[in-house]
Amino acid sequence: MNNAESIYYKIIDGGYEKIKSIYQEQWEETVFIDFKRKSAPSIGGAQRPDKSIYSEALSGFSNTSGGVIVWGISAPGLQDKADVAIGEEPIFELKRFLTDLNNATSQVFVPANPGVRNTAIYLNDDEECDKGFIVTLVPQSDFTPHRAINKDHKYYLRSGDSFVMMEHSILEDQFGRRQKPKLKIRVRLDDQQHYFLPNSGNAPFTLIIGIENEGKYIATYPCIKLMALNNLKIGNELGDHYNLSRLRQSEDEVQAYVGGRDDVIYPGSYIDVIKLIPIGKVEKYEFICFFIREDTLISFNYELYAPDIVPVKGVYTLSGEEISDFLGLIC
Repeated sequence: MNNAESIYYKIIDGGYEKIKSIYQEQWEETVFIDFKRKSAPSIGGAQRPDKSIYSEALSGFSNTSGGVIVWGISAPGLQDKADVAIGEEPIFELKRFLTDLNNATSQVFVPANPGVRNTAIYLNDDEECDKGFIVTLVPQSDFTPHRAINKDHKYYLRSGDSFVMMEHSILEDQFGRRQKPKLKIRVRLDDQQHYFLPNSGNAPFTLIIGIENEGKYIATYPCIKLMALNNLKIGNELGDHYNLSRLRQSEDEVQAYVGGRDDVIYPGSYIDVIKLIPIGKVEKYEFICFFIREDTLISFNYELYAPDIVPVKGVYTLSGEEISDFLGLIC
């Protein structure tokens, strides 16, 4: 979850109490959050100034790292200081304002950013009062640059706590920027390709670890690192199975596999890289039922790399119940 999404869900999950904490704790506007007042809070619907503000914010956040707009918060700026939330200005006829924003989303900037989301938070969490706040999530876009369709039809960026028009040189770079790959871990359980464990017989299953490309551009020179293997070991003896070459690492606990220019992962495709073999608690069928209630019976940390992308880092886990379900065990 990125910064914008984290802020958005924190506010949505907290409801009106979280809205109050925004100005009680005097949150500052940042590169990821912006506070807006409705141009005429007591008049129903989104007015022209509101749509112009919305247009600029959608363009600016989409063209940078994404962000959140909270409508109905007063945050007057002080000279040489970031804007700080100091109070609430709830919006009347909130449902109408929400509908107007949703309808305007596809009209006030181009191209569209399909991830934009508007959510209402009602005063005292009472939907019947039809008064309150709107929280808008604007995710970072893969389709930059986005132009605001307001009075000036300009392209914006989020800079600090403000939206600024793009310089011509930045705009040229945005138009010339190529699409990027988007990598994620791919894990497949396999009970057909058993692996012989010395003194233990056949393992009940294996994990086939790969790299998948969900982006719109090919990934070259892919790399995967595996760490903190829990109840697992690398299937080193498999040799030719690896599609990528093993990289010597200075860290003893890190296993890294890298590819070259010809190791291409096309959009919508994947490559298998390595097998992980269960050991310890899960190396035999008869042991698995004893650990069915363990939420994390198997786990490992991973990192994915390729040119032009931010490294992808995460933790993969498998519970005892998931493993027993896959194997069809009756415990």
